[in-house]
Amino acid sequence: MNSHILFEKTFDAALKLLQRPFWFADDFCHYTSLQGLIGIVEHNELWLSDHRFLNDKLEYDYGKKLALAIIAEAANSASKTEINEFLQRLLKSIEHSGGRGMYIGSMSFSPDKLDQWKGYGNSNESICIKFSGNFDLWNAGNSHPTHIRQQRVIYDETEQKNLIKAIIQIFLDHFDEIRKFDFPFLIDLAWLIESQFILFKHPDYASEDELRLTINNLSHILESKKTMHRIAKGMVIPYISTKYISKDTSPSLRSLPIKEIIVSPTSRPDLLESVKVFIANMGYSDVEVVESRIMFRG
Repeated sequence: MNSHILFEKTFDAALKLLQRPFWFADDFCHYTSLQGLIGIVEHNELWLSDHRFLNDKLEYDYGKKLALAIIAEAANSASKTEINEFLQRLLKSIEHSGGRGMYIGSMSFSPDKLDQWKGYGNSNESICIKFSGNFDLWNAGNSHPTHIRQQRVIYDETEQKNLIKAIIQIFLDHFDEIRKFDFPFLIDLAWLIESQFILFKHPDYASEDELRLTINNLSHILESKKTMHRIAKGMVIPYISTKYISKDTSPSLRSLPIKEIIVSPTSRPDLLESVKVFIANMGYSDVEVVESRIMFRG
């Protein structure tokens, strides 16, 4: 067996295992501030931020800690010294990795939800934007094969553990062949495992009902476009735009598929009317702007 065939039996097989539907939500929403709403609507784009600078760094660390525990357990129970050594090297690789920058946009399946409104410190100026999940609308004008995809966040710990174990097992099933090549199979395995960390969250956060927008084949675009940066929460945060699905330097402005805008249950009475005027002025005359149906006043 040559290295190319072995690559297909390991890396490609693991990718197929992880290949969830890349677009599945008919509708989804995004909670943001008034300033965020203005930026999204005026520029017809969403920002996808480097996961290493998420609001809560523990999100990524949770998945990393879980994976390290599974790898350590597998190494300790390995039947062969060579397998133990391979898994120990994998353990160290992930343990000392700073994480590769992956760009994500946090969305939710649940519009107008109390837990989400409470998550905003200045909730009297918060907005929930409900989007159509039409794949073609989101990916109009893309440069093939680059496209926006949806990825569901996994909150069930058993599902998370089984996924990591299954990825590792694919490589262990071919370990006798892997050890014959200098090909960096360990690096591939580490990357596959680390790529799941952005999709793992502690079960206590399941009420967020989150999905994440990412861009497939982003390297295809970053050859010609640069990462942008913004200042937030005392940090310089790298980000890209959903417009990066196109190689065009100035892609045409297409209206985002917004279906509805909901204003915070703690908003001042005149916020609703001001958002209606803004949305109409921006050409979204068919978008309904409504008050939250939640009876919550802070």
